[in-house]
Parts: sequence; structure tokens; C-alpha cells
Amino acid sequence: MPSMFLQVQPLDDAASPPLPSSEMVIVMATVVSKLIDEDARDNVTKFCALTPPAISVRSYLERIGQYADCSPGCFVLSMVYIDRLGMRLSPLNVHRLLITAVCVASKFLDDSFYPNSFYAQLGGIPLEELNRLEVEFLFSLNFSLHVSPSEYDRYYAGLRLRSAS
Repeated sequence: MPSMFLQVQPLDDAASPPLPSSEMVIVMATVVSKLIDEDARDNVTKFCALTPPAISVRSYLERIGQYADCSPGCFVLSMVYIDRLGMRLSPLNVHRLLITAVCVASKFLDDSFYPNSFYAQLGGIPLEELNRLEVEFLFSLNFSLHVSPSEYDRYYAGLRLRSAS
């Protein structure tokens, strides 16, 4: 399945300093909102809710960014993982995919992270559901969580580029 992101060259670090988490959340929300396919509602997966949550993607990600203390890289890895799944984003699955991806990325990348009970409460889903989604997410990725520096740079640049367009 083709990547959701444009194939771009890594950004020049000197010309473009890394974004802080608060700005990365806004960039990610902008990109994710553009990727939501309203027609994908018929594609039911374990990540789908019965009805779309009332909270916007941006508000949801801002909430995660405010309380989860994730590094900016955690948000980039979340997008890499969601892209690797090859799943079309829909209003029914986007929120559950985001909280699961951030939970997994935080555990993989950040030195300190919260327990699943925290992410479940933050994401507005029961702990048992988040646990099941995390297992499904990891098996769907074949537990392939490592992201090379060049892949990270490509996604980081792609997020910034797509949020600006």
C-alpha cells in the first residue's frame, strides 16, 4: 500500500529546527484531518467506534499532547506506525488509532511513559479496549516498531510539508 506521505528529502536541520510537542500536535492534527476518508466508514475494523466521537481530531490530539508528556518524536513515530498499518483513516477509527499509536510510540521511544490506564482515560476508552487495541496494533505491525533515522526524517518533513499545503 502506498504511503500516506509524500516522498520528500529530509529537512536541513540548520534551516528548520525541530518543532516542540505543542506545535507537532497541531501539524499532526492538520495532516490527519486531511487524511480522513469519509467513504471509509464501511471499512469496519477493530479500531472502529460505533459512532464518530464528538471531539475533533485536533482537540483530541491537543488533549493527548497536553497530558501525555510525549516527545515530538513520539508523534512522528505514531504517524509512521499508522502509515505502516495501511489502514484508511475514517471518522470511526481515527481517534482509537491515534491513542493506540501514541501509547505504543511513547513506550518505544520515550524514557518515561504512563500506564495503559492513563492512556485509556485520556483517550476516553475503557482500559480493556485499549489493551486489546494495543495487541491488535502490535500484531498488525508485526512488532516492527524500529524507525530508521532516514525514515523518521522523511515522515517529519512529510508532516510539515503536508500541514503547510
